[in-house]
Amino acid sequence: MIFELENRTCRAEEIGKGAGPRPLIILLSDDGQEWDDIKKRLQSFFRDRKCRPFLMASFSVSDWSGEFSPWEFTEDNGRFYAGNADKTLKFVKKSLVPELSSRFELCGETYIAGYSLAGLCALYGCCGGDFTGGACCSGSVWYPGWMEYAEGHIPSGKIYLSLGAKEERTRHPLMSRVGECMRQMQALLFENGIETELFMEPGNHFNDVPGRMARAIAWLLSPETETGEERK
Repeated sequence: MIFELENRTCRAEEIGKGAGPRPLIILLSDDGQEWDDIKKRLQSFFRDRKCRPFLMASFSVSDWSGEFSPWEFTEDNGRFYAGNADKTLKFVKKSLVPELSSRFELCGETYIAGYSLAGLCALYGCCGGDFTGGACCSGSVWYPGWMEYAEGHIPSGKIYLSLGAKEERTRHPLMSRVGECMRQMQALLFENGIETELFMEPGNHFNDVPGRMARAIAWLLSPETETGEERK
């Protein structure tokens, strides 16, 4: 289903066979090819009954760096991050989720998932306690000020973390910290009793993005950890 909401093009589709209310995955990506590839990669999880059927939804993004960054930041090379993640998450929580709830039968579990800077945005969204959990795949946890913020605003819910094994082998002075920061993030969540795991993936930042996202979704929606509305 494709529909317009507050000047954004939104997409929603029931993934996997099954009747009854479904959990919701908000995918912070407007890449149609990536959407299709994630669906394909999930087929084996459904076949092996390692993932529950769910509703997946996404929305259009006009400024990736601006809409997914938690606060303003300018890199030395001049790349500007406008820090509009709060506005993006407000759209998700106040507009998109209610609209989806009116169109589909949902069970009350709402997860948010993203890759790279969108992964950081998903993790940032979980700091507000508005989601059942989230997936931060190859997330930009190197972002200046993030670890200090996270220490005072512990993400809640069920949190999936992943990182490519080669990602920290970069000459970029900020991004080279991603491995150290991701491990610190995992330790911080664990110390605060948050259900979490850090999965190290083969390759660099751009290796098998749909596969990484599919594995994240399957982990969040594992039948063994079905939670229902009490975790919302």
